[in-house]
Amino acid sequence: MRSETHLPMQRLTSSEGRAYEAAMWRSLLSSTSVKVRVSPGEESFEGSIRSRAFQGVVISRIRAGAHRAERTAAMIEAGESKGYMLCIQLVGTSRCTQGGRTAQLGPGDVSMIESDRPYDLHFDPGVECLGILIPERAIALPALSLRRLAATRVQRDEPLAALVAAFVDNLESRCQLLDESVQQRLIGNAVDLIETLWADQLRRLEQETDFPTSIPSAVMRYIELNLPDPELSPASIATANYMSVRKLHGLFAREEISVSAWIRERRLERCRDDLARRDLVDVPISRIAARWGFTSQPHFSLLFRKAYGTTASDYRTAMAEQTG
Repeated sequence: MRSETHLPMQRLTSSEGRAYEAAMWRSLLSSTSVKVRVSPGEESFEGSIRSRAFQGVVISRIRAGAHRAERTAAMIEAGESKGYMLCIQLVGTSRCTQGGRTAQLGPGDVSMIESDRPYDLHFDPGVECLGILIPERAIALPALSLRRLAATRVQRDEPLAALVAAFVDNLESRCQLLDESVQQRLIGNAVDLIETLWADQLRRLEQETDFPTSIPSAVMRYIELNLPDPELSPASIATANYMSVRKLHGLFAREEISVSAWIRERRLERCRDDLARRDLVDVPISRIAARWGFTSQPHFSLLFRKAYGTTASDYRTAMAEQTG
């Protein structure tokens, strides 16, 4: 799917005019990614967005004047699918803020933001940038580890970042010239490249002893590997990783989440992924829940509905309809 929308330049001489322009640009931005609040930063505002969607992955090219795009906690809806937005600065400068960090981006720089947490984007006049929104299910890296990368800058002289930026830029510009099957394969290649970039960033962060919110990768791997075990707990995790329970809780507290909440979140995500799989359509929901450590079907049903705003059964049906 391809769409392109242009917001022509108008002289904004009244508060009503500026409000109209903000509403129009907010509508355009939200239609290609997630809900945001927009504030134009100059009297003469012009912007255009070209977006392409491929099975949940959305690539957008934005050209615009100065403005601010803010995603607040109130805009994040229960049940909304989480995604990661890779931001590639092509022309001009911008800055993104999330989780107490701010990345100042110049031409060639890249950064990442999470769609399920508040963020604040400031675009200076005459910007052009690319955004590629990737569903969480398409990325194999642990979500809590990826949170460390939000609003951090990867500079243009990093070879892997330059490769990713060039690939996505060329893909967005030329994909309409290719057969749909080729487009799909190239989108998969782009996601693989981006995941490789993020994995490399995480490896480097683990080598920086002064990074303030690092959870040892061994702890994250242990949790991921033992999600099916109903006995998985802070105590078992701490024992397996040769640390006290207090220290384990402290590590997770820095990320503003508890150990138990993280285990529950990851189990629910694994169940959601299985419910969307066509090859598991005949597997009872109760078995899928048990497979990922839930011992009570009623409790699982309550947690799933609270997390995703729908029942597990309705979610499975909706996913089946989408995939045909």
